[in-house]
Amino acid sequence: MNYGIVPFLLTGSLFSSVCLGSMCTTIADGSFTATSVWDCGCDPVTCDTLDIRHALDFETDLLISNPYLHVATTGSLTGSGSGQLVITGNTFNDGVISGDYVRFFDHGMMINTGSIVAGVLITVKDSTLNHGTMSGVDSLVVGVTRRMRNYGQVNADHFFSLGYYENYGSTTVNSMVNDYGTYTNFGNTSANSVFTYVAFWSEAGGTVDVSGKMISGIVFDNLGTISADSLIIQSGGFMYGSITCTSALIYEAASDPIQIYFGFGGSVVTRDLLVNEDVTINGPGTICISGHSENHGRFSNLLDVCDLSRTTFEPPFLDVNTGTYHPSVSFCENPLCTSVGVTENHWTQDLLVYPQPIVGPYTVELPPSLKGTITLEISDLWGRTSQLGKFTGTDRLQLERNNEAGGMQILIVRGPNGEVIHRQSVLFAP
Repeated sequence: MNYGIVPFLLTGSLFSSVCLGSMCTTIADGSFTATSVWDCGCDPVTCDTLDIRHALDFETDLLISNPYLHVATTGSLTGSGSGQLVITGNTFNDGVISGDYVRFFDHGMMINTGSIVAGVLITVKDSTLNHGTMSGVDSLVVGVTRRMRNYGQVNADHFFSLGYYENYGSTTVNSMVNDYGTYTNFGNTSANSVFTYVAFWSEAGGTVDVSGKMISGIVFDNLGTISADSLIIQSGGFMYGSITCTSALIYEAASDPIQIYFGFGGSVVTRDLLVNEDVTINGPGTICISGHSENHGRFSNLLDVCDLSRTTFEPPFLDVNTGTYHPSVSFCENPLCTSVGVTENHWTQDLLVYPQPIVGPYTVELPPSLKGTITLEISDLWGRTSQLGKFTGTDRLQLERNNEAGGMQILIVRGPNGEVIHRQSVLFAP
């Protein structure tokens, strides 16, 4: 103990030892409430600052209301039962804090460079800063209007942010709900599902990977990289980054009309696209669709829109179009426009298919790096596939057009074991 112990004698016996304006430090492992583990030999709740340098445990509900709590790298505070741990003071954790239910409550700050693991983990601090690991086995909650910055690792089954969350490190969750404040991503975010009601900002260099559905509400700005199975955007915003959707991208105006600006470098690659009424997309970016496309809104400015599986030969070359487009909008002029699934490509360059549009006989030149037996297939908009044949030991194929319908179709190359190793769009004449 850094300051003096003042003994109080009542009715001729020692009642307690109280630490006034002091720091109490652990000297042994044991129960948090045991006076023998503290250098003051006193009840730790009477100290201003607690410094835990040993392994302490608690079995029942524990409230730590000391103004300052420090858990050293050698220290730990672990729940061995079902008791709840509530910490109200400023907290600095370099060691381990764990329990079934852990809540950092009241004003002040919590800084973590160690490990915090709980079944339910809640932080209602004015400021939470994580450089270590914070894990909510069941759930992790950021309180209303509170701010949390993550530079380390955050894991949770269910992540609820009712405040302002900034991710500079890695956040990995099953489901994410951002219901009041903002979610800003500078690092890596991975989830099965994401719902953001107010604002979602993906900054340059940040990556967001959603294996299922992502829904964004009032504000959606993307300067980074976002991939999702399906993405529903209900707000206007800026798009200078990239979006890839393996199933569908939907723009819908939940109430008032919205505008989305695609800046230079802004790109979308999606299987299906639906742009609803009261939605305007403009800017010099690119939208690439490999499946079904519908526009009931408006395309404007220098936007390039390309349906790689087009079924019509009239602008805007979309499957369904009740909307409008400005004459400055281009169609399939971006040579980098590609379809979802090109990650299967193992080659450093595309194969060559000419002449296009294909009228009769055509040539397919294969990269020299391709070895072994390959199978070529053609797939239409509806997924109907016809086999062109199996080929071995040649890098130039002379093929005949069969009954392929006019429009964009997908040329598929399969390896010796039937695995897809390349997809490429090709254009057949009407």
